[in-house]
Amino acid sequence: TQFEYRKQIFNRWGINLFMNNAWLAGEPDEFSSSDSHFAAGAGLRYFFDKEKKVHIRLDAAFSNQKPAFYFTIGEAF
Repeated sequence: TQFEYRKQIFNRWGINLFMNNAWLAGEPDEFSSSDSHFAAGAGLRYFFDKEKKVHIRLDAAFSNQKPAFYFTIGEAF
């Protein structure tokens, strides 16, 4: 399950909030509700080329493991 909220805050700047939850298993009969993996984070977007919808993204994600930071040009979807 994934949730994402995007909001343009200035002419070329936007913010993004996201969270997701997943259940992972090696085999279908190994799924367990105790094996839930939750993560959440926030990001900053700069609209580099509004016509072509090219964004520069900086995201920070947090889970029960170590934090992760991402710098990306373009959108995942």
